[in-house]
Amino acid sequence: MDKKNILMIAFTDLAGDPRVRRHIMFLKDLYRITTIGFTSPEIVGVDFIAVEKVPNSRGKRLARALEYKLRHFETLYWNMYRFEPLLQRLRQHSFDVVIANDVETLPFALRIAGDARVLLDTHEFSPRQFEDRLLWRVFFQPFNHYLCRKYMGQCHKIVTVSPGVARAYEEEFGVEVGVLSNAAPYFDASPSGVDPQHIRIISHGVSNPNRRLETMIKTMDFVDRRFSLDLMLLPTDLRYYRRLCAMAEKRDNVRVVPPVTVEEIIPATIGYDLSNLVFPPSTINFRFGLFNKFFESLQARLGIISGPTPESHVEYIRQYGCGLVTSSYDPAIVAEEINRLTGDDILRFKINAGAAARELTAEKNRDTLITIVKQLTGEST
Repeated sequence: MDKKNILMIAFTDLAGDPRVRRHIMFLKDLYRITTIGFTSPEIVGVDFIAVEKVPNSRGKRLARALEYKLRHFETLYWNMYRFEPLLQRLRQHSFDVVIANDVETLPFALRIAGDARVLLDTHEFSPRQFEDRLLWRVFFQPFNHYLCRKYMGQCHKIVTVSPGVARAYEEEFGVEVGVLSNAAPYFDASPSGVDPQHIRIISHGVSNPNRRLETMIKTMDFVDRRFSLDLMLLPTDLRYYRRLCAMAEKRDNVRVVPPVTVEEIIPATIGYDLSNLVFPPSTINFRFGLFNKFFESLQARLGIISGPTPESHVEYIRQYGCGLVTSSYDPAIVAEEINRLTGDDILRFKINAGAAARELTAEKNRDTLITIVKQLTGEST
């Protein structure tokens, strides 16, 4: 029996996009997969077509700013990327399901879908993604809201990363949204031992200012000498990254260490003791988010340090007893609560993280995604 054809669209570097790459891996053995993105996912047997941004000269930036202000959103959208060569090329193809990652890809996905069913994976809450930035709120927020309002209702199925984000979409746009978490694949490991005099903390991910990573560094000014922090950061915002590096250089208990590939994150962090996820809820996505790094930290059998954000991973931490939920985001208070931890406390967190790691796995999401795709293609489930 011929395999069904799936088109996966994400305007990202596909090899470095953990969620998209994971979903491709879930589906590639059951379906013929074609991907569109900035770079190839580098997965054997998966076809790739590149999408190019329109060069952003000063003149074009000024013209786009005017279009944003005048709310000429359709004109804006169709001039963001070189869509026409893609449309011409894809007319030679026929797909059964088109998977659009992020609302930004949705108008394009719907245009090329034809008779194919469209699955939207919103990832996060797009209309308020960078709501902590004034310029983003002025120019981009109305644009993202427009895309959601006009196009989400045309999808056959929508999923997102957490129940909180799903509720936000349902309440604002009246669409039904399911949940596919960012759980990492199960990693067979045992918790590493804890040296109570040398407790290693890790935080890894992108260096975006909305993560307020400087507060994490400031916390280290108040902790006992037995604690150290490594920041494994991608320099996504180079100015901010350099600022963090400068802050780390002034402290003997903080380092910025080179990032590793997505596949290497869990084995590279398994020798640490605690994963710091104290991110002030600067946006709705930090309030509702269930981040890749939370699930990766569980698979690395690390204890979790989390801020008191009620709608994120706090529920899991309390359910499994796998970490510390701080009472504040203030660096001095967070440090005071970290200082109370004993080596036995941290070892217990790591052991309990192992129990959570067996339950909160990508394999369960794989079953859910395959069921969704089979329903969209009309296959028996």
